[in-house]
Amino acid sequence: MKSLFEYTDYRQYLADYYRFKKAVTAGFSHRVFLRKAGMSGPNFLKNVIDGKKNLSADSTKKFAAACGLSAKESEYFSCLVQYNQARTLQEKQKYFVALSGFSRHSTIQKIRADQFEYLSHWYNLAIREYIHSHRFLNDYKSLVKAIIPGITPRQAKKSVKLLLDLGLIRLGHDGFYEVSERIISTGSDINGIAARNLHKSMMEISCRVMDWTPAEKQYLRTITGSFSDEAFGRIKLELDNTRKRILDIISQDGGTPGKVHSIGMQLLPLERTPRKRGRPS
Repeated sequence: MKSLFEYTDYRQYLADYYRFKKAVTAGFSHRVFLRKAGMSGPNFLKNVIDGKKNLSADSTKKFAAACGLSAKESEYFSCLVQYNQARTLQEKQKYFVALSGFSRHSTIQKIRADQFEYLSHWYNLAIREYIHSHRFLNDYKSLVKAIIPGITPRQAKKSVKLLLDLGLIRLGHDGFYEVSERIISTGSDINGIAARNLHKSMMEISCRVMDWTPAEKQYLRTITGSFSDEAFGRIKLELDNTRKRILDIISQDGGTPGKVHSIGMQLLPLERTPRKRGRPS
């Protein structure tokens, strides 16, 4: 079976491990595995694999020992358990970053780390679009000068290398970089974590850019309203449809590529949901 470091779901790893051991070891069973882990009962392993039970810190160590994992593998397995069982996006990001630290052990982890890096910084997307609309080949002075609200040469060079590593840009026949047709395809875990970071940074950057650009080069509109959950769902759908129509306009644009722009759409609550209070006893 494949290396533990290739897995992003510890339950899938346990399922594959069990099937592998069952195929090569006579008499292997759920009960035998749990006995090796110093635990009793025939169903706990199956319930964990099926997502009906979670692993505690103690049972994680016991499962790692039962699988015969090395110290480094046990560390990765523990981190993977915490990542998969994280309840908040902040927790999930913390353990995702920790998992990315094992990239030297796995090509998949290296790719995941690179994809996370790409989606987590606004200027990676801006530089890719800059390359799409300009003849660029290592002229970092012009690149840094063009991108607002401002990036460092180090960030620019690191971003271009990342884009090359991910295959999002390539060297064209004319000797300049060009945008490839490749699309970042990641699991929902990466998208969920990185997208939150991206949206936060884009909001912060937008506030700074507004002060740097003339009013006629901006389009700013704000709606503040009070509405039901049903209306919230309808508005989300309308914004999503608008986003798709805008993407169609961009993809069908036959004119000469111009400046890089950012289009932001936010639908955010400005009021906390009140907690339900029970009657006093």
